[in-house]
Amino acid sequence: MSATDRETMLTLGTYLKRLAAGDLPDRIPAELEFGEELGAVCATLQQYQEELEQLKLRLERETAFAHVLQNSKQLYKDIFVNSVTGIMIVTEQGKILDANHAVESMLGYSINELTRYNLSDISIPDGQEDDQELIRGLIEGRRTYFNVEKRYVRSDGISLWVMLTVF
Repeated sequence: MSATDRETMLTLGTYLKRLAAGDLPDRIPAELEFGEELGAVCATLQQYQEELEQLKLRLERETAFAHVLQNSKQLYKDIFVNSVTGIMIVTEQGKILDANHAVESMLGYSINELTRYNLSDISIPDGQEDDQELIRGLIEGRRTYFNVEKRYVRSDGISLWVMLTVF
């Protein structure tokens, strides 16, 4: 092997080591045999490396978002379950989807029983027309919430006044 061949092999070896380490040169010296083909490989590898970096960044953002979402879900659950204030989740039509233990204690119905009811089933009808107008305002975006005093019927038949916040 001639000295020139050895020098070419050393230079090629150096570039291959750089490639393996992710250090992709912009251009390959012309004295290397197959320099043009190696340059094209380097360019392709450079493109793949850039795409990989973009994917890594996207994965980091999505992982951070998933972590924030999980924390948010846990916070919501903690507030809902542990609140001493009664909280119900209700459809626009008034169907009770869920309630916390404070509502259960306040009204005397189990959560399972409550989810079989509509709000109109457990409330005293006075002022329902006004309530419907307030609810329409929420649905149509004219308001973000409202407060109203409301009477509910407990499971033992006794009426109970509550301050209701709807949003």
